[in-house]
Amino acid sequence: MDSLLFLAKEAQASGLAEMFGQPNWVQIITGVIGGGILAGAGGALVNVILNRMAEPQTIGEVAPGSMDTRRWEALPVLIGKLTEASEPNQVFRVILETTKEYLSCEYCALLILRGNEYRYEAGIGLCEESRQAFKLPASDGLVDFMRTKGQSVILTRNDRQLQTFKFLREPISEVIVTPLRTGNNIFALLFVANKAQLGTFNKADFEMLSVISMPFALSLFQAITFKRAQGSVVSAIVDIITNDEETNPYRKGHSKRVAALAEAMGRELRMSALEIDSLRSAAYLHNLGKFSLPDNLRFCEVLPDNPQERELVAQQDKIAVSWLRPLGFVEKSLPLILHHHERYDGSGFPSNMRGAAIPIGAMIIAVAETFDLMTHPHPNHKARSAEEVKEYIESQSNSKFDPQVVRAFISVMNKSAAG
Repeated sequence: MDSLLFLAKEAQASGLAEMFGQPNWVQIITGVIGGGILAGAGGALVNVILNRMAEPQTIGEVAPGSMDTRRWEALPVLIGKLTEASEPNQVFRVILETTKEYLSCEYCALLILRGNEYRYEAGIGLCEESRQAFKLPASDGLVDFMRTKGQSVILTRNDRQLQTFKFLREPISEVIVTPLRTGNNIFALLFVANKAQLGTFNKADFEMLSVISMPFALSLFQAITFKRAQGSVVSAIVDIITNDEETNPYRKGHSKRVAALAEAMGRELRMSALEIDSLRSAAYLHNLGKFSLPDNLRFCEVLPDNPQERELVAQQDKIAVSWLRPLGFVEKSLPLILHHHERYDGSGFPSNMRGAAIPIGAMIIAVAETFDLMTHPHPNHKARSAEEVKEYIESQSNSKFDPQVVRAFISVMNKSAAG
């Protein structure tokens, strides 16, 4: 796994900027990162799980024969779901949904080791305040016990250590914390709380958790490694775009500002964390297609009258998506990049989409980009005031822009003005 991270860093450190004019740079990155991870992960995970399932890590003494038959027979289905998951968030979801189903718990969460503490990554049943506060020091006594004994920690209502989780807003009466490890390294924790319908966890629950923690750990380690490699590659591409913008006084800081405004609008529209991640990536990458254009068209935001130039500008976002699609892990951002030049009334490009058919994330980027371009100097116009541009965007509601997105934009602007 470390070799995959090394390759990702090498890809980022290589001369990508010099190669960017050649579309083959994407295939090179894909071959190094995407092929190595995606092609190897599924088969390797299946083989390791099947080879080691006969000797699972245990919670004390376990007897697999005593497990609930239905849950035991469902394990191959679980393994199939884990190996089919192609994105980290899919792996998180499979682990959490399986835990909730198999253990009939009210709450469960994954905590990933970052620095010197385990931090909340994903969960089921916990409120936003609990998710934000959910951290456990790596030096905590519970973690030390699991590291020393190799066992899960079980805390009941009368256990003083249950106070470790007093910061949670939810009523917690019983907790199981299971280590997910590679060798002696506990890289993640699986938190399970409260048996449903006021029940208590029994021996069969503990035995089942000891078995499923093995494929959970293997799959989660693959997902975390993939996510780190993903971050390295995306960062390399974003660096190319932002570095290019830094050399141009009309574009300096553009993508960063668009991403910040788009994210604020996404939160105003109550998008999920996964949707916000995809929106942020798309906002940073939305101008990638401009690298396919000649210099005289790089600042063109509307379709030119010349037929040849018109076709080049209209196809820029399709070209950007064709470069990015082989990477796989920005898949959810692609429709946002492809359609951010569409307009609500159907007058945009490349597909003349209209109304609700346009992805809302694409409309968010369209509004954020319009605001940034109009409030900064451009070869074709002077910078306008924020208030003036705000009024213009509001006037284009239901024509150029989605009215729901415009309302979110106005709300963000008003909050910003209020301090």
